[in-house]
Amino acid sequence: MQELFEIPHDEWAWINYQLELPATCPQYECKALSAGGTAISLDIIKNKLSKGLSSKEALEEYEKRVISIFEAFEKEFGQTACQTLLGFDAMKYDDYPPEKQEHIAKGEWMKDCCRYMEFVVKKLCENHSESKREQEGG
Repeated sequence: MQELFEIPHDEWAWINYQLELPATCPQYECKALSAGGTAISLDIIKNKLSKGLSSKEALEEYEKRVISIFEAFEKEFGQTACQTLLGFDAMKYDDYPPEKQEHIAKGEWMKDCCRYMEFVVKKLCENHSESKREQEGG
């Protein structure tokens, strides 16, 4: 995603993104999907606002693009919440019994996360290509 939108590393340092969750937050979105939303916002800031897009137009574009990727993700995988997708809450590892911790520690669930990341990157690439064609008038 960083390379697709030519975003420097210091603007893309989201590794700690969403790691601290308030007790009132029962579910959180898939981090790959959240990163896709972040990539969209950074793309708009870097490539659109600097070229004269108004704040209102930027917000409208952001909402349209984020809604599109979230809807596509939900259509593909049935859910967008991390806990539902994985079948456990990674932020509550210590709360699980030893057998569930052992299952989580095996890391088989990471294959699913890779599929989610691949899907988000693919959709971002498709949307980026469509946007370039529109800008070029084709």
